[in-house]
Amino acid sequence: AELVDFAQMDLLAQLTRISQTDILLGMHGAGLGWVVALPPHGALFELWPQQTGVWQCFEHMAEWSGLLYRRVSHSKRGNGEVTTVNVDAIKKTLNDLVPQVKMRRTEQVAS
Repeated sequence: AELVDFAQMDLLAQLTRISQTDILLGMHGAGLGWVVALPPHGALFELWPQQTGVWQCFEHMAEWSGLLYRRVSHSKRGNGEVTTVNVDAIKKTLNDLVPQVKMRRTEQVAS
C-alpha cells in the first residue's frame, strides 16, 4: 500500500500510476473518476462520508469497467470536512478484497 499525492504529479504520471494500481481507495469525490484507468483486474474502494444519500456514480463506473467495487459508509461526521472512518470496517473490507484482486490479476496474466 502506498499513499500517493496526485497534486504533485503531472497528468501522464497520474495516468501511469493508476494503470499500475490494484486497488484505488479514496473518499467519495472527483478523484475516484480515475477508476476508468484501472487495470482490468483492479478494484475501487470508496469511502462514503455518511450512511444515507449514497451516490452510486463511481460504483457504476467500476461495474461498467468490469472492476470489483466496495464501499464503506460512515455514520459519524466531524465538523467541517472531517469524516471519522471506521478503521476496522476498512480492514475487514480490504482483507476480503485483496485476495480477490490477486486472483483476478493472476488469471489475467495467465490468459
